[in-house]
Amino acid sequence: MPEKLELRWPGKDDGFALVRDERTGDPKKIPHDEVQPRLLIEQARYGDADAKNMLIRGENLFALKSLLAAGFAGKIKLIYIDPPFNTGQTFEHYDDGLENSLWLTMMRDRVALLRDLLAEDGSIYVHLDWRSGHYGRCILDDLFGATNFRNEVIWQKIRVVKAQSRGFGNVHDMIFTYSAGENPIFYQQYRPHDENYEAKFDKVDPETGQRYQLVSMIQKGQGPPRMFGKRTLSPPPGMHWIWTQERIDEAMLNGEIEFTSGGKGTPRKRQYYDPDKGQPVHDLWTDIFPVNSQAKESVNFDTQKPEALLDRVIQASSNEGDWVLDCFAGSGTTGAVAQKLGRKWIMVELGEQAQTFALPRLNKLVAGEGQKVLSGNGGFRYYVLGEPLVITDNKLGVPVINPKYDNGLLVQAVLLQEGFTQTGDSELHGRNGSAFAHVTEEYVTPTYLKRLTSRLSEGEALVIYCLKYAPGLQSPKNVKVKKIPRDLKVKYATVHGKE
Repeated sequence: MPEKLELRWPGKDDGFALVRDERTGDPKKIPHDEVQPRLLIEQARYGDADAKNMLIRGENLFALKSLLAAGFAGKIKLIYIDPPFNTGQTFEHYDDGLENSLWLTMMRDRVALLRDLLAEDGSIYVHLDWRSGHYGRCILDDLFGATNFRNEVIWQKIRVVKAQSRGFGNVHDMIFTYSAGENPIFYQQYRPHDENYEAKFDKVDPETGQRYQLVSMIQKGQGPPRMFGKRTLSPPPGMHWIWTQERIDEAMLNGEIEFTSGGKGTPRKRQYYDPDKGQPVHDLWTDIFPVNSQAKESVNFDTQKPEALLDRVIQASSNEGDWVLDCFAGSGTTGAVAQKLGRKWIMVELGEQAQTFALPRLNKLVAGEGQKVLSGNGGFRYYVLGEPLVITDNKLGVPVINPKYDNGLLVQAVLLQEGFTQTGDSELHGRNGSAFAHVTEEYVTPTYLKRLTSRLSEGEALVIYCLKYAPGLQSPKNVKVKKIPRDLKVKYATVHGKE
């Protein structure tokens, strides 16, 4: 069997993940086993107290794990991320100077979790530049599959460039778009006509008199042949048909497809001229200007992206009420635009950036800026990530429960780590299918065990998590007694009280 084409780099398979220290921002490696869900500890609510929008402060790798454990797998319709570009240049608010291999590890681990969060009809937009774009696309191809590549959008971010002595000046970023499945949410976006646009519509429908042009039905990627009437046609190598077979069948019946060369050539779709609708946006975006320091939306964040950019992305690939996620939230632009467009949103940002930039900006927005707000969506909750549940005692060298987890927090943390959903019951604390979980700091005796098992119905199981239990304790086949931290799935950190 031929070997798989893949991108390799130092440390790719060494079993370590890359995280950043919340205080210093410095990257550090930890074993993959230590990348476990953390509690999302609510700090405050802003605006509508019932709103579910979330701003999370903390390392995004742990936050993404926590969101998966909290039931968001397959629920996010749109993900936009603007990660560090690996420029070797130090910004005031971000240290982008990651060595290529570290950057690749950082991106791979996060994109893998983002893929698991994405809905089947969802899309991810990854904003990169010339230094990291080629690496990023390799990772995206590997994790999403080349067939799910949708676009490489070129955004002109610089309008005036000085003469260069060794090459042409760089004026653009790139945004790679991938979908989770074959039929992502997508709404064509439009911009005002330019003076040359109308002239492109050089054909006239004899029945309606409408002007139209023929446009391509293929784009980059991989895909199967399609039936066009009685003809089976394969796309050129490295390309795929933009429509599903069902959509092609519908278009053939409606006369939306026309073949070149007198009906014997390539199928192309009719695009009709609509003077009111505007010009369809393509993958070269030159009409969105960067944020300058005098702009109303500016929050003096060095890498802030314009709201118009996010407006186009969000309107193209989501509906009102959908979940939108950005785990490199920066100044909070994605959340701000999602809020105005009536989407639900989750923003994750590390350290002081969350509190200094994103929090006040989003708070001001929900306090009343005339934005469009769905019922129950005019606010957000601010969370911080909890510490690891299990740590290593530096003196004894053994795993222990983090002393910060006691009473109710211990119950929540164990349920999260072990994959149970909280029930609100005073004894059967968590549930996963037909299995329940009970978490206690008390000494588990035969009497204690009997009381809990009496709560079970036929076909139900129970896992008891405790610090201590009676020697020789016997339990029914449908009941397991586990000692914490020894029997937990979670691995533990190597320094007492720290990761």
